Amino acid sequence: LTDRDRSRSVTAPTAELGAHPLFIVCDDLARRGVGMADEQKATGLQGRHPLAAALQERLGGEALVFNETPTAEETQQALQAAGRASAVVGATFAHIVCYKGEGVRLPAPQQDLWQRLAQTGKLRTMLLFESPYALSDLPGGLPVILGYGADDFSLDASVRALLGELPCRGKLPVTV
Repeated sequence: LTDRDRSRSVTAPTAELGAHPLFIVCDDLARRGVGMADEQKATGLQGRHPLAAALQERLGGEALVFNETPTAEETQQALQAAGRASAVVGATFAHIVCYKGEGVRLPAPQQDLWQRLAQTGKLRTMLLFESPYALSDLPGGLPVILGYGADDFSLDASVRALLGELPCRGKLPVTV
């Protein structure tokens, strides 16, 4: 867990999510579940996204899963769903892939999605997986739970941290 001021400790964001939370997950769905060292062609997401499933199992609510570059229509869908939600939790996977273009940066349409959701006042926290370097692409002023992996253990630990069940004492080993 981190925030923009790296020098102080941050408590887990057990933010009031209300009765109808919305979880929005952006991930590279074509590569979901394929390790970074795998040379095989990705098979893509099979079934429900594991993070969306874990969040809904623990907290109920609605989940929207988009590719890492959401379309304009998906952004509108997310904003409309946020209007109906009591609170929004965003999650993104900043996959580091060679020759990906912007490297570790989140795609511009995804950055726009998070900024627009923050402007609604309902985005309570973000979950960022795989690369801390994408932290600067997220809206400021929000707590962020940072997980270095995208495996089941990391996803579960992040959900538990969101719920306040695990302390968040980590320090970023890099400057972003």
